[in-house]
Parts: sequence; structure tokens; C-alpha cells
Amino acid sequence: MVVDPGEGPIRTIRCAGELAVGSITGLRRAGEAVVGAPGVELLVVDVSGVTFVDSIGLNCLLTLNRTVSVVLAGPVPEQLRRLLRITGTDAVLPVVDTAPRHEGRKTMGAAPTHGEATGRHVDPGNPKGP
Repeated sequence: MVVDPGEGPIRTIRCAGELAVGSITGLRRAGEAVVGAPGVELLVVDVSGVTFVDSIGLNCLLTLNRTVSVVLAGPVPEQLRRLLRITGTDAVLPVVDTAPRHEGRKTMGAAPTHGEATGRHVDPGNPKGP
């Protein structure tokens, strides 16, 4: 996992490989570090490098979403889209098809302002919504 070292209310974690029972520790630790930082309101999880997500990986994302708003950025793998749709969690975890980029940062930066796949508006100033 690569965590955006930026400061402010928006942070990004870039994931690769599987988010599954045998490999979830990295995301869990990175997520806990980010959500524990003061002032963080929105966590963008770049899943463009993810190859598989099981129920343990999904549970980790949902657990993080209880503390801070989580947006999944991609391109999002079809297997993950299917998992979100089947479980109904696509209504809880907004998805955008393009991973956010910002030239001023080393890894990932600016967060999306809306969920293209879900239609849920995500305002970085008020990530929990109206």
C-alpha cells in the first residue's frame, strides 16, 4: 500500500494485488494510520491495481468508512464492481472511474467530487453529504 503523504482533509491510499483474507493487513494498517490523523475527512482508495477483493477486503473498506468517508477510485476492477453491486455496498462506497491525480504530490492527490458509478455526490468540504 502506498499512502499519500499529503496534509489536509483528503488522503489517498493506492492499493495493488489482492484485498483478501491473507493480504489485508497492509490496507488495514495504512487505513488506521490515515483515519487516525487529525483533520482527515475523506479517504480515496485507489483500487486500479487491485486484482481481487473478498469479503474480508470489503469489510476492511466498510470499517474505514465508519470513521471517515471512503471513495473508491479506479479504473475499478469488474470483480470489485460486481461485489459492491451484489452486496449493496455500492450505495455506501462511492466509485469513480479515474484515479485522482495532482501534479504537486508524489503519489496521489486531489479527490473526486462525485461518484460517477453511484451518482452519490462527494463534497470534500462535507464528505458525509447533506
